[in-house]
Amino acid sequence: MRNLPGSSHSVPENAKCDIHAERHAVANIQGETDSFGAEYILMCQECYDEYKEETKKPHISDCDWCEAKQAATWPRRDYEEGMSGRVYYVCQACIDRDNAKISDELNDRDFYCDYGDWH
Repeated sequence: MRNLPGSSHSVPENAKCDIHAERHAVANIQGETDSFGAEYILMCQECYDEYKEETKKPHISDCDWCEAKQAATWPRRDYEEGMSGRVYYVCQACIDRDNAKISDELNDRDFYCDYGDWH
């Protein structure tokens, strides 16, 4: 599963809301995700509106990478583990450090092949 929790997916035809079985689903949101796959949550308009309000609030938990306590965290993968690796919940400081590391590696000319130099 390459997508992160919170990703939106197409709604199957005639799907019903997981909470309100009498209502048609208007959203299909990816829930818990791991290397084995993901759970999907079918939502009616009311549930989807509530979900959107909740997602405006940060997820508060201990950071999986630096173990900062009760931090605002976001789902993220370690790119070295691949796009189907574990989903971590990490704080903004760890995201910033990881992005800087990735940027430094991409800017290092020895890190990647410059196909323009090949003959």
